Amino acid sequence: MTFIESTYDVVVVGAGPGGVAAAAAHAQRGARVLLLEAGGAETRLAGEWVHPPGVDALDRLGLLPRESPAATGLGFVVFPEDDSDPIRLPYGDAALAFACEHATFVRALRRRVEAVEGVTLAFGARVRAVAHDAVDFAYHGGSHRVLASRIVGADGRGSLVRKSIDARTHDAACGRMAGVLLHDVVLPFEGYGHVFVGGPGPALLYRIDDGRARLCLDVPGANLRTPIELFAAFAPILPDPVRARLRESLERTPPQWASVRVRARRAFGRDSLALIGDATGSVHPLCAAGITLAVSDAVALSQTASVAAYAAQRSREGHVAELLSDALHRVLAGRDEVTTSIRHAMYRSWRAETQSRTRTMAILSGENVTGLDFGRAFTGVALDAATSLLARSVADGELRRGARDVRSLASWARFPASALWGPETGPRLGRSAPIRPRRRPSPAQVLTTWTLHVDASKPRLDLDGAPTGPLVDFCIESLEHVSRSFAKPIALLPDSLRFAVTTGYLLCRVADTIEDAEGIDADARDRCFEAFVDAVRGRGSCGTFVRVVDAVRLPGTARELELARSLDRVLAVRDALPSREAEIVTRWVVEMTRGMAIYARRPRDASGFVAPATVTDLERYCYFVAGTVGHMLTDLFVHRLGLDSAEEVRLRADAESFGIGLQLVNVLKDITDDATRRASYLPRSLVVDAGITHATLLHESSRARARDVVAPLFELARQHLDRALSYVLAIPAEAYEIRLFCTIPLFMAARTLVHARSTDAMFDASRTVKIDRSEVEALASECIGGVRDDAFLRRRYASLWTSPTDSTPARRNA
Repeated sequence: MTFIESTYDVVVVGAGPGGVAAAAAHAQRGARVLLLEAGGAETRLAGEWVHPPGVDALDRLGLLPRESPAATGLGFVVFPEDDSDPIRLPYGDAALAFACEHATFVRALRRRVEAVEGVTLAFGARVRAVAHDAVDFAYHGGSHRVLASRIVGADGRGSLVRKSIDARTHDAACGRMAGVLLHDVVLPFEGYGHVFVGGPGPALLYRIDDGRARLCLDVPGANLRTPIELFAAFAPILPDPVRARLRESLERTPPQWASVRVRARRAFGRDSLALIGDATGSVHPLCAAGITLAVSDAVALSQTASVAAYAAQRSREGHVAELLSDALHRVLAGRDEVTTSIRHAMYRSWRAETQSRTRTMAILSGENVTGLDFGRAFTGVALDAATSLLARSVADGELRRGARDVRSLASWARFPASALWGPETGPRLGRSAPIRPRRRPSPAQVLTTWTLHVDASKPRLDLDGAPTGPLVDFCIESLEHVSRSFAKPIALLPDSLRFAVTTGYLLCRVADTIEDAEGIDADARDRCFEAFVDAVRGRGSCGTFVRVVDAVRLPGTARELELARSLDRVLAVRDALPSREAEIVTRWVVEMTRGMAIYARRPRDASGFVAPATVTDLERYCYFVAGTVGHMLTDLFVHRLGLDSAEEVRLRADAESFGIGLQLVNVLKDITDDATRRASYLPRSLVVDAGITHATLLHESSRARARDVVAPLFELARQHLDRALSYVLAIPAEAYEIRLFCTIPLFMAARTLVHARSTDAMFDASRTVKIDRSEVEALASECIGGVRDDAFLRRRYASLWTSPTDSTPARRNA
């Protein structure tokens, strides 16, 4: 019997893989840990496969049971239902997974954690109650209460710790899993996990030691209860040697059964109570990610000072893999024609593209794949499936059926839409849980790396012409910090184009920081503009620009100033682009900056505000700050797509309107924000004609006149947005990534304008003009589903101009 003290730094409830890892990880950081385990569940059908990041984490913690009978995994092999060649999906960089019988694995982990200094394992302890700083439990016939600064719930799907914080989340039943041990079986691809498609559900096969393999059968519904029924249903999709061993095993021993209930990972704890692994959410067993997920949670929790910080980190990091898990199981298990078409498109993508195979395994194993990458990849698969469905219906003379099938793909578009806009907007999973992607380095880490290893950190080109390296990571992360909403559409673009737009946008943000600087005089601002332009054009050094920024004490947020002082890093990535793309970015950033410098010299009026003089003056300003971006994008698109003369002329005709329309929406929704710095973009001529001033425009008594001021600007914005739609439709439909990049902001701008016009929120500093997340998700989903269909885009755009409460997504018509 273990001696129990009254106080510990950390109490971990549950000594499965996640709980053991949490105890060891906290102890390594000097914590005194009590690990409580009731026992008795070791022999159930549970996780046995650990992806490489989980293996690495357990090894670093000194927990990996190398002495136990186990097998190593090189990746997975998928066996399509059409008897075509298997598709091998190896882990990258020769990484290895680890597989071991669950009971053997857990017992070995507990033996090892008992040897970790600072950990006390109480086996046979049954927890009765959990409070914010105390745990009550029975142990060896006695009752105990221990106090702790942190309590970790690693006690599985029915977690008592979870119940104590009332973390209610939808828990969905997804059928059952039958587990069968196969003895003396030769696997088709030794060292790999095997996924067989085509049965009632997918089947997963992997080796757990030298003599045995585990076969997991995904059984939907309540059918297939007897061994004979199981064999009859799954035998046809299995190779002969596996089929024979399955029959022998079912004749000798009944299968183990486990209900499959999955739950989205939304609750990670509160205050001093933290949840890890299945206690916070569970993934479908097909992805074999449960142990890796729990161990990654445990390590992340040990490295954060608060449960809130841990929750924010894990929610952000795991969302992409949660989507992949849910989507992958649906795709592999679905039997309808549309899902089958998506599955076959996924097979084609895996067979044709190394990047597609690598991306899939990176997400499954917990590596660095963003939601934006996943969204773009899934969109490509869905569009391939749509093309296949339409081609088949045309060949069969069933056009109506083809249109119906393509419309049904809209539900699948929610996956990439959720990947773009985060877990709050995603499909209500309740069906799967994420695997932890490897974290990108923080800006501080990137800067340190650059300082110590300048040559090694220079951007270089990959096979697709896209720059890679730590400086590229810095630009991507900076973009997400200075404009998260704009970062998402940018990531939809093809690689080299994506980084051209990224560097262009970051350079524009530096110029914008100079323009918006308060508290410095016009001459100081001019010096910043000139030093910036010289550096961008290569006529001056970035060091000179940084010295000017420091000398004038340029104001701005920490992120804005960090970006300005890192101008050399952004320019290094720009210079790694194809030369024509770098020239385009440079030309239009300089044009924008010159225009900003002109308008930054405008004097304040008698009321202390800076504002354009007329509507024409406002449009000219919008040309400099946004129309130039339209031209930059157009030059990049023309260069990328190789358009003929007529196509180029059609695209360029509305290039300025694309940028100006979006900028005018910003002008109208940000009236109160601009007023806080005594700035306004509402023309003086309109304000004077209304009989008010910029200083009194936001007064309640001026509300009716303020509406008169903005009315012409709403009409002007609508005109430019209408032309922006023409711009989108001038982009060839096959360039769907570029179309998506333009369509999503356009549709959101239209809806934002409708919301702004229907309320007075733009005149009230306590309110915001913003469409809600559910509408963002719906718009993104529809854009993804209909981006190639000009008629649909026209109809849906027209339907956007309704009242803000009428935001129900329009159905795609045939």
